[in-house]
Amino acid sequence: MDINNKLQQAIYYSESLNWSIIPISKNKTPLIDWAKYQNKKPTKDEVVKFFSENPDANIAVVTGQISNIIVVDIDPRHGGSNEAFNRTTTLTSKTGGGGFHYFFKFEEGIQNYTGLRPGLDIKSNGGLIVLPPSVHESDKKYEWLMGPYASTPIIALPNFVKDWIKNKQSVNPAKFDQNILKGVFAGQRNVSAASMAGKLLNLFSQDEWQTGAWPMFQAWNTLNKPPMSEQELQSVFKSISSNELRSKSQSIYRNDLLTNRELEIISFDEMKKMPIPQNLWLVDKLMPKSGIICLSGRPKSGKSWLILYLAVCLASGSKFCDHFSTEKSNVLYITKDEPLSLTISRLKQMTLNLNGLSISFIESPFLFLDTDTYIDRLTSFIKEKGINVLIIDSFRRIFEGDENSSQVISKVQNQLKKLQSQGLTIIFIHHHGKESLYKKSGGDQLRGSSDILAMVDSVVILEKKDNTTLKISQTDVRNSLPLGSFIVTLPDSSLGEIGFKFTGFVDEDKAKIEEAQEDILNLLSKSNHNQTEIISVLKPSGKYGDTTIKNAIQELYETKKISLTLKGKQKIYSVTTSNNKQLNLDNKA
Repeated sequence: MDINNKLQQAIYYSESLNWSIIPISKNKTPLIDWAKYQNKKPTKDEVVKFFSENPDANIAVVTGQISNIIVVDIDPRHGGSNEAFNRTTTLTSKTGGGGFHYFFKFEEGIQNYTGLRPGLDIKSNGGLIVLPPSVHESDKKYEWLMGPYASTPIIALPNFVKDWIKNKQSVNPAKFDQNILKGVFAGQRNVSAASMAGKLLNLFSQDEWQTGAWPMFQAWNTLNKPPMSEQELQSVFKSISSNELRSKSQSIYRNDLLTNRELEIISFDEMKKMPIPQNLWLVDKLMPKSGIICLSGRPKSGKSWLILYLAVCLASGSKFCDHFSTEKSNVLYITKDEPLSLTISRLKQMTLNLNGLSISFIESPFLFLDTDTYIDRLTSFIKEKGINVLIIDSFRRIFEGDENSSQVISKVQNQLKKLQSQGLTIIFIHHHGKESLYKKSGGDQLRGSSDILAMVDSVVILEKKDNTTLKISQTDVRNSLPLGSFIVTLPDSSLGEIGFKFTGFVDEDKAKIEEAQEDILNLLSKSNHNQTEIISVLKPSGKYGDTTIKNAIQELYETKKISLTLKGKQKIYSVTTSNNKQLNLDNKA
């Protein structure tokens, strides 16, 4: 990969770092209508189109939740200093104007701040940051000081920055910087425009936004040096207007809940008398009863087959994978990823006796659970039929909004909690996010907002090892220690088998080495490295120690999956030709 090729870098930022990337001019004016990319990441094809049509464009990342980053922007020309960050190890770039960008993990509640300290801004939702190898108006390049290629971590926002924010809020509770009324310079306009739009929209009633707030917003823009384009100004105004409308509707919804629901207070003495459930598990040690459970894996890993088989085991009270005891249940199965005819066909292959199985099915393209439209009807059906378990295939299909939005996921969670309050166990299929340089582990693999992981009581990870075996791992379980990973075999219809079979628990040390080997092969498929370089890339993930990585390298070499060449005194490792071809095929699959 050419680190000076803007198109290649834009694709890398979009695909490998999962950032929302747009083209921007040298004077920091977006070259497209970028409002929608604050809530939706552009596809690879869109990124290619952006930079093919604008080959001289600079690269910008949309900050905030969409890219899962907050950036501290320091400009020494306005009195900014990076002294407080000298010992901070996080993704860091130097700007073409001589400033610094420090990248941190996105956190709810951290907003944009202009002039948090002299020459220091915070870029969160709705912000833009120019990325290397972009070229500044001075013709100096942006460059990485601690870049993503060496797998530099993106850490949480330091506490000292949060203290600055608290102090700023206590001095100015309205969170509005009066200085922006005089107009601002390039580099501050987008954040200031968002703040100004929010201020104006709150000064006017909603029916006066176009006739009152918008003309004043246009007048303010003439004071900027230089003014923003009309298209960009409209984009910011539209985005902030939408946010304000959502905020108002959610406020009304919360007030309705508080008005119409009595607060139940239970004393400690009363709580002590409450009965303790005798059975805490729907599937013994694997799936907690009355919880929300996520079954996740990569595409084509057998998730739909396994969850349908689970439904059969629960409806019949038979052991899951011939090993784990289940509590016999009445199951409601919502299928939105597969046609019902295919589901029934699979069901017939899994059980010799369909009679008496207490499974009800819903197949409707119009069923969404992020609104109240179907909740009352579902609740009535659940009560009438005595449903204990709700299975959803798949989670992404039961709402219409962006799965990366915490607001959208929060609405879905509220609706699922309403159903769960009926005593339901809810199990849904979800999907892993895109793989980065090395694999994420546990619940961190889930695609979309981190709120998805936060709302579930247990995550069950499914990994297809080959055409006959699956590895199942329980992670992030709320009420006990996770069960060890185990292997199951797929049923062989030619032998009359109808269910998955438990074959044993996984040797975790061996599994860790195998996982490290996959990351090493993935790394070496891109470029050759010595052992020290491999360790420096993989170790920051926190998944492996030096010994595990060294053992993984040794086994790969002994099995001839990687080869060794001497370059002076250095031992350089590379993927063998046959194995590299297989890796390419796997990546295309």
